[in-house]
Amino acid sequence: MSSLLISESALSPQDEAKRKALDTLHPSVRERAERHIEALEKEGFEIVVIVAWESIGQRAELYARGRSHNGSEWHVTDRALVATRSEIGWHPFGLAYDLTLTLGNRPPSPAAWVRAGELGETAGLSWRTRNRRRWSTVSHFQHVPQNIYPSDLRRLITHAGPNLKDLPEVWAMLDKRFNLA
Repeated sequence: MSSLLISESALSPQDEAKRKALDTLHPSVRERAERHIEALEKEGFEIVVIVAWESIGQRAELYARGRSHNGSEWHVTDRALVATRSEIGWHPFGLAYDLTLTLGNRPPSPAAWVRAGELGETAGLSWRTRNRRRWSTVSHFQHVPQNIYPSDLRRLITHAGPNLKDLPEVWAMLDKRFNLA
């Protein structure tokens, strides 16, 4: 991406924030995200990366907002902020990011999001809205192995600790087991 490949000192505050967010992603996901964002910018979209990596604790806090917990079940009581519980989401592993886009200071139309999804898929990402037909996840893009299961993620969390502090070690484990590159 041209704006992200220039020297740090020449970056705008928006590009600096974008770079910092993308730097928290697994290298193969970051490469795909950069291609995705570059393609969107070539089509005139302005991009803000809302979130890339988040700790399990941050995701759990966001999941709880807009929900109440009654025994073993969560119930949506208001507009929920995130769709997936932290221990089965991809953000704590650096395998997903969310973005927002505008086109000429206009909010994105459904057609604009479909185009963003197509460009993400062309870059090698999975777009959750395409797979699940949920417009609530329209901004979510990820790159994950096809054969990974929640139990695999729980093992990674057990090994790396609840905040996955050593992401390069987690990524090495993912690469070895699932060949993410």
